[in-house]
Amino acid sequence: MTILNVGQITINSMNPRSLAEFYVKIFGGTLADYGNGYIGINNDSNQPGLLFQQADEPSPQPGWVHLDCVLPEQSRTPQGLDAAIEAITEAGGRFIEHRGDSNFAWTVMEDPEGNPFCISTGPAT
Repeated sequence: MTILNVGQITINSMNPRSLAEFYVKIFGGTLADYGNGYIGINNDSNQPGLLFQQADEPSPQPGWVHLDCVLPEQSRTPQGLDAAIEAITEAGGRFIEHRGDSNFAWTVMEDPEGNPFCISTGPAT
């Protein structure tokens, strides 16, 4: 029995609007200003929404919670990953590294405020 569903993921930010604009470039959707330092992203997909809330100071440890993302099915190729990395860096993000273990591979990126997020690249080869 399901007790809860994820409604949205909230991320602390020193500049919620700017960070939300970065993620709109990656995920699509539209910005929604909820007032009092809260900026959301509305989307038409089954994904949980993202909400960015004004933080009083930078997080002492970015990445305590981070997003694990996947490429759209038609883009799950090495070229698709390269194109995603390029688009993310052009939007203000930063490539960190390709990682993996004996089971899985992923690419680590950072948003403009230094919060990491990962792009799943599939089973380890």
